[in-house]
Amino acid sequence: MTESLIEIVRGINEVYGVNLFVFALLYFTTIPLFWASLGKLVRNIRRRQPLLWPTVGVAISQIACYLYLFIDGEGLPRWIYFAAFALIFIGAYKSWLYITTKLKLREVYYK
Repeated sequence: MTESLIEIVRGINEVYGVNLFVFALLYFTTIPLFWASLGKLVRNIRRRQPLLWPTVGVAISQIACYLYLFIDGEGLPRWIYFAAFALIFIGAYKSWLYITTKLKLREVYYK
């Protein structure tokens, strides 16, 4: 079973030019950066400190694997692009909800 999965991944790499191992590596290694940047962003909003670098960290960690897909992918079907943009939009929306919820909870607990 493992060999057949590896063959499928190699086939995708040959057809579309996207290495799924690199995509997965980017996806999973940016998760700690995302949560660290998001926490720092919430902290900086509360302390009224600059928001540029935490926002950049959140944005890069959210779109890094999709940027790899867009840059290295050759002849990808359109539904891949739509799915990737939908995932980016949903991730941005969920991040916004997380930030606003954290800020509202702080207002409730520290009045």
